[in-house]
Amino acid sequence: MRAKLGAASRTQALAIALRTAYEELAEREERLRTFVEAMPVAFFAFDDNLTVLASNEEGRKLTGFATEEIAGTRLVYRHVIPEEVRRTHTVREWFHRGGEFRGWEVPIVRQDGSRRIVSWSSTAREHPVPGWRTWAIGVDVTPYRELESLLRYLVDSVDQGVWLLYPDFRTHLVNNRMAEILGTDAASLQGANAFDFIEEANQAKSRALLEEGGAEGHCCRFLRSDGTVTSVVSSVRPVHDSAGGLTGYLVLVREATLV
Repeated sequence: MRAKLGAASRTQALAIALRTAYEELAEREERLRTFVEAMPVAFFAFDDNLTVLASNEEGRKLTGFATEEIAGTRLVYRHVIPEEVRRTHTVREWFHRGGEFRGWEVPIVRQDGSRRIVSWSSTAREHPVPGWRTWAIGVDVTPYRELESLLRYLVDSVDQGVWLLYPDFRTHLVNNRMAEILGTDAASLQGANAFDFIEEANQAKSRALLEEGGAEGHCCRFLRSDGTVTSVVSSVRPVHDSAGGLTGYLVLVREATLV
């Protein structure tokens, strides 16, 4: 009798422990589900065929499709990338990246037909989730790209060279006029150090002016890509972020012969 009571007691204790563990697991799952659903970025999880296994509210807002329209569908194939050639290329690129990418920008089409540009990031290869082939978060960067296009249009519309530099003096952006002054094209200047185009005799003074907060009407001699030298007059202004940190320099340039 005592043995039966002992066995019953152990069974009851095991049942209580299992129930407690199950409740704790369910609670953790609910917290995770709430967290994913409330994230301010789009989230999608896919199987081997890119069928949607999970998504959140921001993902549904981004695509314009309701939960029942997304869950269990091949969203990429059926909706957001309708052009076959681009869709095939995107899917191939997705798997080629192998669940490890950051800031990969992909144009999509929303349910209402409007087009957006989404920046996708994933660490699914490093942090796989059982049952999911891959997962990713996405941020709508369309407003920023539209602003960049407008900025590029405005920059290319002015009749003087515009040269935007990083704090280490590498080229962030130039307009076509600046490229003409240097005898090259804008694409070739991306990432180039500004001091590669300044005569050595002028480099120390130019660097000091940049670091001291800029200058107006600074005369300098630039080295063109063909080896010739051109005299210019430049205005240099530091660029700061909202916290006051230096983010780069804006240089406006005119050839001295045109001033």
